[in-house]
Amino acid sequence: STRAFVRDSLKQMLPERAVEIDEHIDPGEYGVESYYLRLVCCFIFVLGLWPDLIGSSDLFHLLYHIPTKAMPWMSFKKSPGDKEWSCTFQVNGMPLHW
Repeated sequence: STRAFVRDSLKQMLPERAVEIDEHIDPGEYGVESYYLRLVCCFIFVLGLWPDLIGSSDLFHLLYHIPTKAMPWMSFKKSPGDKEWSCTFQVNGMPLHW
């Protein structure tokens, strides 16, 4: 950890004060000692990740449920009296090797 690295670096830079460094610099525990506080921290962390988890789940469901036949996702249409084309998008089949 970084704290142990700092302590060991100080010992290498000042070897004559190694005893004093050991007395005053304690790397300590990396984390929270209270079980319930650690549980609350993990819960808050998961809350921050929740939108990503839901997005990954939605993508998995989409990929699982679409057919594995190659089908177009875009279609172009031109109205009889129009000079411009219209483009529509839809979720369609996708080859399995994709």
